Amino acid sequence: MVSICTSPSISITKYTTPHQGSLLRSLKPFSSQKPGARIEYKLQQNQIFCAMRKDSQTSLTHTHENELLFKDKSPSREKGRLSATSSENAPSSFSTKLDVFIKFVRPVAMITIIGNTICMSILPVQTLTDLSPRYFIGVAQAITSMVLMYLFNIAVNQVFDVELDKVNKPYLPLASGGISMTSAVLFTILTGALSITLGYFSSPAMFYGLVAFFLSACAYSVNFPLLRWKHNALGAIISIMLWGISLQTSVFFHIQHYVLRKPMVLSKSFIYAIIFQSILSIAIATLKDIPDVEGDKANGSTNLTILIGKEKVFWGSTSLMLATYIGTAAFGATLPILKNKIIIMIAHSAIAVFLWLQAKQTNLADDASTQSYYLLMWKLKTIEFLLIPFVG
Repeated sequence: MVSICTSPSISITKYTTPHQGSLLRSLKPFSSQKPGARIEYKLQQNQIFCAMRKDSQTSLTHTHENELLFKDKSPSREKGRLSATSSENAPSSFSTKLDVFIKFVRPVAMITIIGNTICMSILPVQTLTDLSPRYFIGVAQAITSMVLMYLFNIAVNQVFDVELDKVNKPYLPLASGGISMTSAVLFTILTGALSITLGYFSSPAMFYGLVAFFLSACAYSVNFPLLRWKHNALGAIISIMLWGISLQTSVFFHIQHYVLRKPMVLSKSFIYAIIFQSILSIAIATLKDIPDVEGDKANGSTNLTILIGKEKVFWGSTSLMLATYIGTAAFGATLPILKNKIIIMIAHSAIAVFLWLQAKQTNLADDASTQSYYLLMWKLKTIEFLLIPFVG
């Protein structure tokens, strides 16, 4: 018995054979294949036997039970096939690498650095004539050098924390093996060197501020004698405060004195920014250890969370922030400009209420919940940069 099925591209002939369940098929390849080539193969228990006309360079590969893949063995077609395969895999590979890099650099905190830099660049501006090309070049210098120093800070911390992160944060790329130690070390050296070099060619204010940032970052993370301040309650607070102060002072004086060529004057908004960000740095420095307390204990740390407990640290830091926001709202009532007065009072009162509600919903027994609350501090820090220019 013979049955025949044909189509413009394929013809299949089914024969009954002594081998039960066997099929003998004859296929005419698509027009993109060599004209006239025909393929016959027999399928028996998922085994493929291919036969080709000797003058054809086309073969057929059976990859799955219901999947046939034509391959042309000629050099030109093979090259094209490999190029197509590479193109298909490239987006996936790039996406994976990008995801690993994002996890490594932690963009939430990077946004805070950029916001802080832009805020400090705006404060010295007094008239629209200050917004010259020279000003925008100076702002670009400040943002680029500070972002590079931030990347150094985040990288050096992960390099020296890799063993601890395998316990506390195994999802981080260096701890999980997504990034090699060699690559991380090279990235750390490169970003630190580029940041300080760019600061040197920008202005003395940027250079000295970046050096101070660099030294405080090393003191916080590097596991050398008298360093590794992150595992000491007071040392961690000092380090994080120095990051903020060095950034704010260097960018402010870089723009005010070296870009706009004005005398160095401490404005009310600048003083407020230093005080507010220093207080917020204390809260961040203490809250950051709550999700990592178990790993820190195993590592012999003596941070504040280990010394007095999660609950006291959490509510102590939250109370400090609530008092700061309420105090700022009250301070807003003394501002001479009505618009600024309303914005500062309403915004800080609303943030205080929001912070209280978030604190009440935080589960101290859940590391994910406390980590989310800690990240909230960075987001509130970024929001504050939008409000600082109205203090003045």
